[in-house]
Amino acid sequence: MIPNLGKLFKDKLGITTETVNTNSNSDFPSVFRPMNSLEQKVMQKNIESIYSDFVSKVSEGRKMRTGSVDSIGQGRVWSGKRAKELGLIDEMGGLEDAVKGAAELAKIDKYSIREFPVIEDPYSKIISGLTGEIKMGILEKEFGEYARYYSEIRELAALSGIQARLPYFIEIH
Repeated sequence: MIPNLGKLFKDKLGITTETVNTNSNSDFPSVFRPMNSLEQKVMQKNIESIYSDFVSKVSEGRKMRTGSVDSIGQGRVWSGKRAKELGLIDEMGGLEDAVKGAAELAKIDKYSIREFPVIEDPYSKIISGLTGEIKMGILEKEFGEYARYYSEIRELAALSGIQARLPYFIEIH
């Protein structure tokens, strides 16, 4: 479940990590080292708990015996056709069908759908990219090597909501 990327980071990317812990489990789970036996047991217990909760909810929702749901499940993925044969779904459809069905169940006649994030059309994206490059060119001419700091400050000023910031910027060349 949790990859161990420590060797990849060290051998391939030259990145090493140092950990300061308040206790022996404070960095669990970590992608920089393998799990110890206690962490493996905790992870396995959590997986079994989530699976048990899932099976009981499917069992209740589909009005099936828990043992039947468990024998069908076991981490397998079923095609829509097979899921219908097994009684796991009532019908097949897409997102629009699901929204329409939810509206019917909620007895809502009028509703609207909004998709996030709003995807900018390709033409507008090209134009905004070009104008951004022109602005950056002017800034670089005016501020020289300090232009990037201006851009970073502008970017920070445009952010909203609660944020956690590192006291430095990371640059990858």
